[in-house]
Amino acid sequence: MNRNEFIDYIELEKETFDYLDKKKHIVLATCLNDEPTARTVSHIILDNKIYFQTDIKFDKCMQIEENNNVALCLENYQIEGTAKILEHPFNEKNKRFLNKFRKVHENSFNEYSALEDEVVIEINPIFIKIWKYIDNKPYIEYLNITDRVATREAYLNP
Repeated sequence: MNRNEFIDYIELEKETFDYLDKKKHIVLATCLNDEPTARTVSHIILDNKIYFQTDIKFDKCMQIEENNNVALCLENYQIEGTAKILEHPFNEKNKRFLNKFRKVHENSFNEYSALEDEVVIEINPIFIKIWKYIDNKPYIEYLNITDRVATREAYLNP
């Protein structure tokens, strides 16, 4: 029987968001009317939240407006959260986003950020599941951001 052991929340949270911050792309899944869709987006991390920009007319925005529950996946990281549509990237409220996005995704910034229908999406992660090997043994780590609890479970093959 697998047993969860508590691990250091602050350490796992830092490790997780530092790792996500080093990557440039993440898969976003949204769902509306029992029709899930997924696509890769160019993201950045600010204050342990995930941000990207997109066209307000795209399916992902329409889906988020109706159902703000989203999932993201990056390699062995599975993330659940809620999404919020913010203003245009050049809105003063999005200055930090725009400065970092410009550095990380210069081509996307140059091609899309000034377009009239662009918006910034903010994702507030709630729960993260991480598959990893420790001493050549498989584990699943759980980062419950809402409750600020981190646990680790050995994954044992039947």
